[in-house]
Amino acid sequence: MAAEKKTGTDILFKIGNQVVAGQTDVSFSVSAQEIEISSKDTDYWAEYLPGRADATVSGSGIIMFDEETDTFETTQKAIFTAITTRQVLDVEIAFTDDLVFSGRGFFTSYGGSAPDNAPTSFEWTVRITEGLTLEEGA
Repeated sequence: MAAEKKTGTDILFKIGNQVVAGQTDVSFSVSAQEIEISSKDTDYWAEYLPGRADATVSGSGIIMFDEETDTFETTQKAIFTAITTRQVLDVEIAFTDDLVFSGRGFFTSYGGSAPDNAPTSFEWTVRITEGLTLEEGA
């Protein structure tokens, strides 16, 4: 059986259970600090131990107004309120219903752009705190 390939369209960022409306891109990065433990006794190659890990999630989207559902406006208000009141929120990156990274994080940036003759867009970054967990087969 051939492996199923995914497009980015299927990968969504959520705040709690709410998908961030108008997403066009979502990226995440998990990294570990490195602690150098080389000494005068170390040969040619440096020696390291793994340190603390951290993660960020960032994304962008197109501003789409929907007077019937008000989804975009609600999402944008939630992001603005979260960043200005220092809220730590439950967040998810859902690859499929069965493969979800979840954690808690706070917005470190939020902004937008309104160019001439082009879509109005927004972008954001979330710093993960307390770590990410991988939920398989949810």
